[in-house]
Amino acid sequence: MFEDNPFEIIPDYEACDKELSAIAPSGYCLVLHAHVWKTKFVYSTYPEAWRDHYDTNNLVVLDPVVLWGMVNTGTTRWSGLDTVQRVTADYVMRRAKDFGLAYGAVAVTRSKHLRNKKCLLAVSRPDRELTDDEIARVAEILDHIVAVHDGRLGLTDVDIATIQTLALGYSQDEIAKQMHTTRDTVKKRIERIRRKIGARNATHVVSIALSHSLV
Repeated sequence: MFEDNPFEIIPDYEACDKELSAIAPSGYCLVLHAHVWKTKFVYSTYPEAWRDHYDTNNLVVLDPVVLWGMVNTGTTRWSGLDTVQRVTADYVMRRAKDFGLAYGAVAVTRSKHLRNKKCLLAVSRPDRELTDDEIARVAEILDHIVAVHDGRLGLTDVDIATIQTLALGYSQDEIAKQMHTTRDTVKKRIERIRRKIGARNATHVVSIALSHSLV
């Protein structure tokens, strides 16, 4: 489900991208379902030279925007980050300015169904601070993206329980017995799940669920 461009499965992704690009002419970075040691997806339109420098020097471990996002939710301007005065954090921000990322803001929210996972949208521009309205709009766009990319894929507890039994290799009869229902109900439920997440068959259902850490 997560391709190179995270907006590919969002019906209005072109409008989202256009609006973000206008708010953030220096680029933006979207992080979905992140944890301290594992991140589900990262997509960035920051200048390629900055992305290469950032990755080569492993600046993520020093980045005050990332550090703030790991312990907070909400929004803040980069200039308001409480870690920005630390020597290492200040180094990252000074280097970012050299690549045109002089001003910025970040919005952070939690994944709706993946406990303790964070979603982050950082935006930057070269010329001025972002307005309150622009930052509020960034937060709204992030909420929209998270709603579409929710790690749970819109599946109910019963749906996930059904997939988990499929992953264990249970037959539809065995699933029905375990879930105290009929085989026909299980068959219809699997078909509904398949359509909901765009899977080709039951095996593909399990594969998609595994890729989203649901089983």
